[in-house]
Amino acid sequence: MNPHHEEKTKRRANKRADSVRKGRLNDVSVFAKLIYALPGLSYRAVETFDNTFQTKFFVDDVRIEPMRFGMMHASVRAIETILFPFWGYLMDTYTVKTGFFKGRRRMYYLVWAPIKAIALILLYLPPRHSSMNGVVSTYVICALLHGLFPLGIPWMALGAEVSQDNATRSSVFAWRAVFSAAGRILGAAAPAVLVAYYHGDHFNAFGQFAYYCGILTIISFWILAFFTDYTPREEDRFKGIEKQPWKLWEQPTYDNRPNLPFVPGLRNCISNVPFMVLLIGHSVSALAGLFSEGLLPFYVQNVLQPKRYEMWISIILIVGLSSSMLATPFWMWVSCESSRACSRAEILRRGQRSLNINDYIFLPAEWNANPSFRKSAMGNASNAGPLANVDKRFTWLAGWVLALPASIVMYCFVGKGDQVLFAMCHAWIGLTAGGVHYLHRPIRADCIDYDELHIGLRREAQFVCYMEMIPRWLHIPSSAVSMSILASFGYRAGVARGTVQGDGVIFALKVMVILVPACCSVISWCIITAFYPITDAMHSKIVQGLQCHSEGRAAIDPITDMSIPAPSAPEAFRGPNCLFDTFGTPTLLSVLERRRLNEAEGDNEDAERESLLVGNVNKSRNSLSQGNTGVQFSGGRTYTYDDRYVSGKKCCDCINNLSVREYWYSVFWICICFFAACSYAYGISRHRRKDAIAIIGLLLVSVSAIMITYHTLRVKPAEMLERGREISAEQIQTYLVVSINCSYEHYLRHSFLTK
Repeated sequence: MNPHHEEKTKRRANKRADSVRKGRLNDVSVFAKLIYALPGLSYRAVETFDNTFQTKFFVDDVRIEPMRFGMMHASVRAIETILFPFWGYLMDTYTVKTGFFKGRRRMYYLVWAPIKAIALILLYLPPRHSSMNGVVSTYVICALLHGLFPLGIPWMALGAEVSQDNATRSSVFAWRAVFSAAGRILGAAAPAVLVAYYHGDHFNAFGQFAYYCGILTIISFWILAFFTDYTPREEDRFKGIEKQPWKLWEQPTYDNRPNLPFVPGLRNCISNVPFMVLLIGHSVSALAGLFSEGLLPFYVQNVLQPKRYEMWISIILIVGLSSSMLATPFWMWVSCESSRACSRAEILRRGQRSLNINDYIFLPAEWNANPSFRKSAMGNASNAGPLANVDKRFTWLAGWVLALPASIVMYCFVGKGDQVLFAMCHAWIGLTAGGVHYLHRPIRADCIDYDELHIGLRREAQFVCYMEMIPRWLHIPSSAVSMSILASFGYRAGVARGTVQGDGVIFALKVMVILVPACCSVISWCIITAFYPITDAMHSKIVQGLQCHSEGRAAIDPITDMSIPAPSAPEAFRGPNCLFDTFGTPTLLSVLERRRLNEAEGDNEDAERESLLVGNVNKSRNSLSQGNTGVQFSGGRTYTYDDRYVSGKKCCDCINNLSVREYWYSVFWICICFFAACSYAYGISRHRRKDAIAIIGLLLVSVSAIMITYHTLRVKPAEMLERGREISAEQIQTYLVVSINCSYEHYLRHSFLTK
């Protein structure tokens, strides 16, 4: 080959690799950050307004019976929770290549925003002169439309993929947090102003608020859609960033890599250890919402007992949210200290120049201009000393634990007339935990990058959905549980303003609003501190591994130190349609053992048939009439199965037949779902009100619906795994060795691997 041509090819490959590297670690312009953060004004305003006033509005103003409203609210949330994981899968899997809806996110901004806006407006404009059944029907329909289209999922997913640089990603989410805090302030202040303007008429005040927030939601998300772009190639994405830096660029979807079906995608999320630590911690923290959600107005009115409780609710929320908004830039600066310290150490190590004051305040120019500088700086983090540990993980945990004294003060010393002290405690919580709260999103994005290192696909929306799924499931009975506890302590709904509730109600409110959230927060903090492993230095190694995969080379997992082959390598084969990811390691080992034994028996049968063919032609014909293969048709596609393997025609052979086992699992969960639905219907019946039975039934329905889908989708893969001729025992063994990284000693305990 011509040496000149080789040199030219090498330069082209290096240029492409540099473009990909810069594309992954790209900067995001201030204008693009502003566009991304803009929907936070309306979205968080509505969220704050819902969490603060919805329960009290429909219980005390619309006069829906407290437990009836709690059950309706729980029912709506159960339906939302069932659909949540499937929305995430759809958002990550389906990509529009060209046209007006190009990309994975824009379609949802453009279509869902008007639906949510209309539902929001109608939700807070109930028919005032209609029957109670009409009011209830209106609430259920509007609440379903408002909740069934989770617009926040594609919004959060976009922030996780616009850049994989630690500092840039934290900055993007910090801008989002500032606008979200401003939106929450709007959601806390505007209702009080409108209530005063309409002389205490909640219907007109809340209706006007919903109308203007709905319009703002449509405008902000349509603007975001206009400035969001997508390209399927990594190098084209970097070129687009250079030419149009004002846009937010989605990550490519890798057309040469297969999509991950729903069940393998769910199992890979569960196997992502850093993500599971975050999920458990987040779920424990969200457990507090089971008791405290929607109770702040009740707490202010009945524990603090100010003359105008609506005004003080807004003041308390505004003080806390304003403190959070003001503290976020400071905590963002602190979270980047690890990058600044590593940069200063790298500058001194290279001897390029002397340090100046700007190097202690801002990231140096070398950080964004030279990817190799960034790689070397984070790779030599030990040279930066203790400051190299002050990254977003450290900052998040530090701000979180600093908020604990305020909870102690509120529970022990706040009582009637102490609304000023309560507001000051909220201000401290905003300055500490509120200021660092946004960091859990870039930390979750690190887990998504770690998943891409193992899977080779971007799945931001699915991780967002799975992170919110368990907390949403816990929140299904939140309104019903909290109102049930208040009712059990003697709470009287709809009484005249100024009526003092009993001591039991005041005690219950202090425990549910202050003590329970504080305890859950402490437990969650301990879990994440002890077990979450990804630091900024480790994340830089994850990004380097992704770069190796883009170049077709194997990468090293920085957590386990195992080698991960590139997605295009033969060793990374995960079976047809990611079949091997559908089942766990014990199942694969069991199937592998049976396949080895059946192949050995099949070889003996072939030898016997060959001897019969030589000795007796007639017998050989009879023997050949019984073929070794069977062909089945399903969904227009032909699958070939090997009849030497266990046929599983016995309907109860769950031990030897994996597909039959999955089938009966599906039947089991269908029965559970039917029983739970009957329990729910019995519990909400007008003549036999059993709220506890209804809540348990509702929770079981939401869980069983997902489990039915999970096991039903595993029936056909189970047949393919056990008897499919497209699958060989060697492929399963290679997957176990490479992908699961089973130890050699573990394999020796299964002698079938060496037969």
